[in-house]
Amino acid sequence: SNGLESVWLLNLKRLYDLTKKKLDIKNYHFLDVGCGNGVPLIYAYKKLPFKSYSGFDFVSNYVDISNKNISNSIGYEIENIKIFNADASEYILDDKSYFLFMFNPFDGFIMKKFIENNYDNLVKNKSLIAYSNYNQLDTIRNYTKNIETINQYKLAICYF
Repeated sequence: SNGLESVWLLNLKRLYDLTKKKLDIKNYHFLDVGCGNGVPLIYAYKKLPFKSYSGFDFVSNYVDISNKNISNSIGYEIENIKIFNADASEYILDDKSYFLFMFNPFDGFIMKKFIENNYDNLVKNKSLIAYSNYNQLDTIRNYTKNIETINQYKLAICYF
């Protein structure tokens, strides 16, 4: 993907629907890794029942754009969505169960570092990666074999 590339929100819904068949998703925290313009966060907040909603991006300007889009769309409830600047190769997840949404946000090296830095937490909390446009799926396969795909749309749910 490219910076601020549009996510097909129907694909986020497809990933959610695939997941909710196996998990009680309302106990999971939605985290958009590489949140770009924040549109998937807005959609998730309005349509999908997660425990919390947050996103981060490496590009600080994208964080500003996300916050502006969320404020314009949701208004006074913006405190219910947390957007922050972070580098995925260094980011450490909190001790929570995550629904990690990724729209092909980065290359294989960064994907590997992100998973390695968070692997124990991902397994302990039975987190998952909901991966759209899954260009680095082979990297993830090195850490989990429990993967469901919808190849027609390049979608994958990677369970830890």
